[in-house]
Amino acid sequence: MNHLANNIRFLRQKRKLTQAEIEAECGLKENVLSNYENARSRPNVDILIKLSNVLRVSIDDLLLFDFENSSLSEVEGRLKTDNADSSVPTSKESTFNTEDELSLVKEDDSVPMWAVYGRLTHIDLQLRDLNKKVDRLRDPGQGE
Repeated sequence: MNHLANNIRFLRQKRKLTQAEIEAECGLKENVLSNYENARSRPNVDILIKLSNVLRVSIDDLLLFDFENSSLSEVEGRLKTDNADSSVPTSKESTFNTEDELSLVKEDDSVPMWAVYGRLTHIDLQLRDLNKKVDRLRDPGQGE
């Protein structure tokens, strides 16, 4: 079951943040967070990464854990109390610059899987965009 809408609201209130504060932090337009909290729309992967960083919780928990109907000790156990995992990049930063960076992820078991997934998803999107640009350069009449 997907608990995303309720979890965003619950965690925002637990962190004593307003919708506007989170929207500003994530680069969202006004009322977008309200749409997420009311399940009228769903965030893309890049926004999920940003939300998980702002709310200091893993993407897995943001999507799948039922914070509202869990005990206080279960909730507290899943919340990040420091910014140790806040190194997950935003959409503008989330590329591996060298093969050495990629090898660090392979070797370092302390990197959360959701962070690796988010980075890889973003790289995949960047590659798709680059492939489209290459295709347009090869065949300029294709975009018309």
